Amino acid sequence: MQQEMGLTKMQMGYVFSAFGWAYALFELPGGWLGDRIGPKKVLMRVVSMWSFFTVATGWAWNLGSLVVCRFLFGAGEAGCFPNLTKAFTFWFSRR
Repeated sequence: MQQEMGLTKMQMGYVFSAFGWAYALFELPGGWLGDRIGPKKVLMRVVSMWSFFTVATGWAWNLGSLVVCRFLFGAGEAGCFPNLTKAFTFWFSRR
């Protein structure tokens, strides 16, 4: 992708950072949302957003569109960890 779009290593760093920052910023709100509406619904949102933005990454045409896509990807995927661990406590017995 880097070669195809003609991006430098620094620009790829922006792309990777966009995902990481969005994921970090939206992790707590994603966990809160799971407490409000339940982990199953949030995990369904996470899987839907992950699927959509996997495809949307291929639609990016320049650095800006790729950074925005990866940021939204991270925001959509955030909340997976706290909701997955909460779901495990409901779905699996303690034994």
